[in-house]
Amino acid sequence: MSAQPAFAPALAPALAPAPIAMQPAANAPAALRAARATGGAIISACPVSRDAAVLFGWHGARMPRQGQALLQAEAETARGVFRLHAWRRDDAGTAWFIAAVQVREQRSMPKGAVLSIAHAGGPGIVLGTLPVEATPPETLAERLAAEGAGQPGPIALFLAELVAAAPRAPALAGLLARFLGRAAEEDGVVEIVGQAGEALMLQGWGRAAAAEATSVLLGEPAIARGAAHAACFQRADIAAPATGTVLLLPAAGIDAAGLGLVHLVAGAALYRRPVLPARQLLGAAETSCHLRDIAPRLSGDAAAMAAVQAMLRPRFSGQDTVSVLERPVRAAVDLAALFPGVGAYLCGWLVDALSATREVALADAGGLRARLDRSWARLPRPDVAQAFRADARFAGLDAGRPLHGFAAFADAPAITAEQTALHLELGLADTTAFLPIQPAPGGQRALLTRVLGSIDLHQPGAHAAIGSEIGPLVRALLRQGLDLPRVETIRQASGTPRRALLLALPDGAAPPHAALGFLLADPPRAEEGLVLVAPAGWSEQALDVLDQALALYGLDATVLHASEPCGWVEAMELAARATGAPSLVCLGAGVAGREPGWRTALAAHGATRAGASLVFPTALYEDDAVQSIGVAAVACQARAPWAVLRRPQAGFPAAGLIEHRTACIAGSLAGALVSRAAWQAASGFAGGGLLCEAQEFAFFRRLAGAGHAFLHAPGIAVYAPDHTPASGPPRWQHAARLADGWLLADAAGTERP
Repeated sequence: MSAQPAFAPALAPALAPAPIAMQPAANAPAALRAARATGGAIISACPVSRDAAVLFGWHGARMPRQGQALLQAEAETARGVFRLHAWRRDDAGTAWFIAAVQVREQRSMPKGAVLSIAHAGGPGIVLGTLPVEATPPETLAERLAAEGAGQPGPIALFLAELVAAAPRAPALAGLLARFLGRAAEEDGVVEIVGQAGEALMLQGWGRAAAAEATSVLLGEPAIARGAAHAACFQRADIAAPATGTVLLLPAAGIDAAGLGLVHLVAGAALYRRPVLPARQLLGAAETSCHLRDIAPRLSGDAAAMAAVQAMLRPRFSGQDTVSVLERPVRAAVDLAALFPGVGAYLCGWLVDALSATREVALADAGGLRARLDRSWARLPRPDVAQAFRADARFAGLDAGRPLHGFAAFADAPAITAEQTALHLELGLADTTAFLPIQPAPGGQRALLTRVLGSIDLHQPGAHAAIGSEIGPLVRALLRQGLDLPRVETIRQASGTPRRALLLALPDGAAPPHAALGFLLADPPRAEEGLVLVAPAGWSEQALDVLDQALALYGLDATVLHASEPCGWVEAMELAARATGAPSLVCLGAGVAGREPGWRTALAAHGATRAGASLVFPTALYEDDAVQSIGVAAVACQARAPWAVLRRPQAGFPAAGLIEHRTACIAGSLAGALVSRAAWQAASGFAGGGLLCEAQEFAFFRRLAGAGHAFLHAPGIAVYAPDHTPASGPPRWQHAARLADGWLLADAAGTERP
């Protein structure tokens, strides 16, 4: 929905949290006839911006709380959204309502228009005709206070929701302030204001009924709303039915020092409590001490008393209080990797000989608190058990649980790179202990590599930890978008070719010029240009040798130098971004054709099928065995590796493949010819996984989802390098392969641990 920049972007979510099908304008006359049978009228319309108004009226039909709106005048029709609150009138069968309506397309509210509303699946209801004359805020506030005498609390909350959603609409805040001034009952005062951590304490006195408040409106005229817990205590200086009260509510966004007025909503009632000018203002330590002193005298429901106890728990002061506990509980964090906008990954150990720890949470000084123990993975740590076995206080370790290690993903999008006072909270039966955490340095890719290498995959429970902790972390990172390595342009080719050959140079002991040798047998044509990506491990000397080799072979190429290690699919993405060529050929880490001219033949094959945006050859191993002719299916299972890509004919001799045709859900990027339009439609080559195989598969699924077809050319074959090192991949790559399998099964909806 679009509207005035200063108002609508905030109000729109409050009025229409989800799209709802609107009744077409052509059907409005039928809805009008149905609505006239029930009756209704709009008494007041108070504009709060050029395209929005707050309405007051009555109606005989059952009205939806939110949905879409249609305003029809003689010369124009406007569509919009609405939110509504209704309450019964004195006479049976009809109800008062207050509604906020906003029109679309930056249009003004049409005066004298007939307003119809509708919600999902329901009939259209005509509320009435908008008054020609606008109602001032003070007049509407008086009418709401008079006709809503039995519902001032819900009306106040409805208006407060609108104010919170549209903080730059002063007319709404003014309307709410006027309504509160006319509808709220005077009730006691606030004498003490305190704040401890994320909670605010308001102590004073008032009638006992106000102590049942569930919501509090703070300040005037900029009003903040908070859910409240109330506890009572007896005071000798106050006669019944008044009582002493303590209100506890979230402190986020509240200026405790500047607070001057409090409104309490208890059911349908609305009460006003001014904050005394001479009130006591307590700091965090003073608030906790004061509340601890009066806690034995407080009474309230279970939620209120739990809120009191939460404010009484110890606060983190920056010190490690776990290592000085007298009871046999110790802990350490080996790795804390923060991913801004996603969350945090922690691994370490917790030794608890008597199972005294009731909860473990990740917290900071700004109100972040994420429980870890509800879903973390516990892992064997025999080294930790051995280290504590000599301490008599930990004698029960042999008979207790052997799983002292842990790995945990805290799903906390509020995490930032500049997180302060990060720590673990260990909740024990009678206290809370704290363990400061030092986040690991490094960028997103370096941290993710450390995360993947943090679990010994040969230990029991390691695969379950990949599925429960690392898999969800990687999924969240991919949804946000994994960072690609930065690149430096070492050399820029002249002109823009019609077809760009994208090549990832190998990171190994071979001389740089050897990576270009396969091009000598089938050099680039006149319409082709080279884009080379040198790996991060290449030195300045290696880059100089490459430059000399390009000059010797007469090759005009763009050369990029990656800042961090990356796979060949990500290298293809970096290369594609560095050229404007309308066609791209993925040479991977050195794809060589079995016959010269294969790229031209590939383009000719693709031209035979209209609509094919990508055509790929048969990828072979060096012994002429099939490496890939595409992916036919994803085979999922309930345990690691969770999913495997099924490649038909893989490992079989290439003979006979010209006549063989297999329906595939994904192709192969090795030697693939891709149009730039298809590459853009699929949001690039990279993403969708950690390793090249998963990224390649994800690209083809995005390509198909964007409506682009791909075509296999079975008669054209290329040799694609085998990227598996002779010594096998390191631990992090094993973990990455498992995480990719978990992601594939997750996308397929397969049940996983």
